Amino acid sequence: SPMMVPAHCGTSTGCPDPCVTAPCPYAMSDNEFDGFLSAIRSRPFESSRVEVACRMLRDCYLESDQAVALLTEFSFDSDRLEVAKVAYTRTLDRQRFYRVFDTFTFDSNVRELSRFMESYS
Repeated sequence: SPMMVPAHCGTSTGCPDPCVTAPCPYAMSDNEFDGFLSAIRSRPFESSRVEVACRMLRDCYLESDQAVALLTEFSFDSDRLEVAKVAYTRTLDRQRFYRVFDTFTFDSNVRELSRFMESYS
């Protein structure tokens, strides 16, 4: 049966908040994710986009495909890496998170993210 979202889930950021009751956590819907990306795109500087993304991720859960889309919003590998580490901790299908590797320009960042993923419990 399809997963029903409790009525009390959701915040002003457009992201579901981590709920105490089942069946949370759940990933953002397409509409919620569009709102999430819009909030990030509205920031004029890359550094503030990174800050907003990391802050908003504390209240959201993602699927790996959404993580890929999120990381393509950033111009610099170093920023992508910072956001990817936070996103990994909030991704529900972590077994498919390797898909984000293609968003990186430098193998060194892929290696660092891989190490982070292995060490995160």
